[in-house]
Amino acid sequence: MLILSPDTCDRGTEIPFLSLFEKKAIQIIPPNFLIQGETNPIPHADSVLLFEGGTDISSEFYGQQAGPKTQTADFQRDVHEESYFKMAQQVGASIIGICRGAQLACALSGGSIIQDVGGHGTIHPVEVKHGSGSFVFPTTSSHHQLMNPYVLPPTDWDSFGYAKNVNSGKYRGENNKKIKVFKKWRNWKDQEIVWFKKTRSLAIQGHPEWFEDQRAVFVQYCRFLVNFLILKEKAEKGDEGIQTP
Repeated sequence: MLILSPDTCDRGTEIPFLSLFEKKAIQIIPPNFLIQGETNPIPHADSVLLFEGGTDISSEFYGQQAGPKTQTADFQRDVHEESYFKMAQQVGASIIGICRGAQLACALSGGSIIQDVGGHGTIHPVEVKHGSGSFVFPTTSSHHQLMNPYVLPPTDWDSFGYAKNVNSGKYRGENNKKIKVFKKWRNWKDQEIVWFKKTRSLAIQGHPEWFEDQRAVFVQYCRFLVNFLILKEKAEKGDEGIQTP
């Protein structure tokens, strides 16, 4: 069961996400379920919740004061999505976070956020390790904040893609103070796609729904990760309503 974004944002952006799933693997919830006066669905173990893009999340989620370049948070949306995230954790549901949603998933999984970073406001390459080598493909991007999973134990998360040859310029935290990420975390890479194991959250900084051609490598890779990390495992556990191709 795919639960579309538990927010009140534009519903039209959500339809492309359906292509990330195998057709027989999901039951689609009507896309207008969170309009006032309607019944909100309750997550179950076989649910997958989608958290989408938008304004910066509240810096309180990652224990910092907001810097001068951090946008004013949508408090109502933050509280609402946080409650849905917690409901998902209680029943063992999975999360897909896109852009803002990825940062939300990172913060609520115990990670942190770099409050301002350059080089991520346009299409740029993402690199993925594969065996002894790697492969590279372009991703869409429009964010000035960045996930920081390095504050977590390395066993709590897996990297499935990081920015390659991106001139990030400077990294800024609260009060516009410079963060020397490469000294603080020696293996630092600008993470673009992260799987948070304990919260079953797939966090994707880019926007696969922005590609008009669904055959784009980034879209196909996201589709693979959704089915491999989320749906396959649910099928192996015998959850009802989930089938793998």
